[in-house]
Amino acid sequence: MDQFTKIGLPALAGLALIAGIALQSSGSEGSGLALLLSGALLACTAVTLRSARWGTLASATVALGANLYLFQRKFEAARDTEAICNVNDVINCDAVNSSAASEMFGVPITLLGAGFYAGLSVAAFLAKDDDDRFFQTSGLFALVNLLYSAYLGFVAAQIGAVCMLCISIYVANGLLLWAAIKGMGETGGHFSKSIGGVFGSTSFLAITLVFGGTVLAGGSAWQTEQARLHNSTELDTERPALPTAELERVFHAPGGTVRLDGTEPIYGDPDAPYMIVEWADYGCPHCARAAVELKRIVNENPQIQLRFKVYPLDGACNESLQPGDGTRCRAAKAAECGQRQGRFWEMQGLLFKNQGYFADDELRHMAKQAGLDVAAYDTCMEDPSADEGVKADADAGREAKIFGTPTLFLQGTHGSEFVQAEGIPGALRLIEAHSGGMTMPEPPPFRMPAGMH
Repeated sequence: MDQFTKIGLPALAGLALIAGIALQSSGSEGSGLALLLSGALLACTAVTLRSARWGTLASATVALGANLYLFQRKFEAARDTEAICNVNDVINCDAVNSSAASEMFGVPITLLGAGFYAGLSVAAFLAKDDDDRFFQTSGLFALVNLLYSAYLGFVAAQIGAVCMLCISIYVANGLLLWAAIKGMGETGGHFSKSIGGVFGSTSFLAITLVFGGTVLAGGSAWQTEQARLHNSTELDTERPALPTAELERVFHAPGGTVRLDGTEPIYGDPDAPYMIVEWADYGCPHCARAAVELKRIVNENPQIQLRFKVYPLDGACNESLQPGDGTRCRAAKAAECGQRQGRFWEMQGLLFKNQGYFADDELRHMAKQAGLDVAAYDTCMEDPSADEGVKADADAGREAKIFGTPTLFLQGTHGSEFVQAEGIPGALRLIEAHSGGMTMPEPPPFRMPAGMH
């Protein structure tokens, strides 16, 4: 066992890291990342076996890196880029990282985590190997973190998604608790020893100061980003027009035919000159963010209207895709039933806000929250004609050549002709250019929009 501790475990960690790098280089990014994280956590285990303090530093560093990346994703996701830990709809960091539980009082929990683990890393570096107060402090924090990790794991299970980086943080919390217990055992300390003294310890002070500084700096950047997103939804017809070559990068001709049947829910003035038609899926994190921005756009710009069509990423109601478990189709049907009672937008907002909570009883609870007559809702959910409405939207999406969600089409900048916009910023730049009097270029040929998933 001693030989395994000294040689075998570090060698196993090294092999996992090397294999992970190789798989990443070969294009198997999901498997590669899983091996890299496993290797890093095995290395933390090996270090902890030798030294509880240095094991604490190693485990905190791994958790810090994971939190920093997930916090960065909060910024990148708004720009329709893909996370390194997104493999499919189930193994998907963004699905977890964009859920309601990913923020606390409007602050991403990944920022709070980054601040704590940065502080703990500093405290571990400054501490001594025989500092029982350090191990007591880190152990108490580890206990709290493990309980919170259990809660977040429960939330992820409800969403039906797995976040590899989140799991690595949970495991790191377990290693931190083990390191603290090991350290206390070696120094003669314990959890309840003069517990009030923890708050005056050097370790607690280091954690608190670094945590506060990190959250202040990161929080400022987060607020700036939120303001940027808000401002990006406001039209500015006095903004200098984009050169034609640059404008052509934000739109193109549709790949198929954009067909409206008149049943689409309308947000805004139905006579507004600019019409955005969105196809979206209720289980898509990008769509959830776009839904909030699109409503804000219409609220702030009366000359824009929004029409919505659903494109479930589930073959149970979308013939373009492989069969799924039907949950996204049920969510779409719930929205259809909301529309029949004139409460579509209320139901849509709740579905996007509660992605992953699509069991029948959860959908029924949302219907009640949205102000629907629940008895009529129940009848509708058993009505096959409501399924036909969902399938009709999916069929129209296939005819329009939808390859991912959300997909936006715009009418009004090229007469009655629809063009396909590259995301919300692209649609706004087109409307700004047209409303500012610019002669619009012909739509470039269809191309696969960036950021589709």
